[in-house]
Amino acid sequence: MKQTLFRHQDKLKLVAHCRDNSDRYEQNIIEEYLAYRILNTLTDISYRVRLAHITYVDSEEKYDDRVRYGFFIEHKKSLSRRIDLPLISTERIRTSELAGPYSDLTSLFQFMISNTDFSFIAAPPGETCCHNAILLEGSEGTYLPVPYDFDRTGIVDPPNALPDENLRQKNVRDRLYRGFCVPDQYFTAELEKTRTLRPQLQALFENQNDLSERSRKTALRFLESYYRIIDTPAARERSLKCRNLQ
Repeated sequence: MKQTLFRHQDKLKLVAHCRDNSDRYEQNIIEEYLAYRILNTLTDISYRVRLAHITYVDSEEKYDDRVRYGFFIEHKKSLSRRIDLPLISTERIRTSELAGPYSDLTSLFQFMISNTDFSFIAAPPGETCCHNAILLEGSEGTYLPVPYDFDRTGIVDPPNALPDENLRQKNVRDRLYRGFCVPDQYFTAELEKTRTLRPQLQALFENQNDLSERSRKTALRFLESYYRIIDTPAARERSLKCRNLQ
């Protein structure tokens, strides 16, 4: 593999479609890929992804070969080396140990795509921190939780996605902010960053090949609803309350 894109790669996570008999699930793959690309646009401290066509060959020759979309995710060790921050393995951290601006930005990202299935400070019993995020060690004893796994978010909205009953969501497109209370000047700066990058985020969906027109319009409307919230003082105050639900 020396002359290929897979050089120096011994482990790669491949995300594939859920069911083979529905175009909707293949659209979901592209939409989840674009969720990663949104975070890539907001910050370099994020998993890089690469879209691919995967050919499935039935070894028993009962079915014809099938070509479907999938995407590769950067290995966490590669991510750690690329941004020169060490990986940390622990069960739980304190809220005060989070790197403020980065955690604020990624919390806003989770709100933007309507994701509640994560925690930046703890993991399920028997697992290392965090839930659907890895921990990198920053400066002065702080930690940066890098999120992943966006398949059941509002911007993807797959048919099998169910809302979290404990959070009283009506559906997965019902946004719920799960960030922490932070100084206003930090939060304002991160909100402004998402505003500034709005054209680039929209362009991800506008320019993505094989995203259906229906999926494209639905995703762009969902992004637009995020900006309506943060640009309306009353809606922003109501939606971005500190809930400490992690």
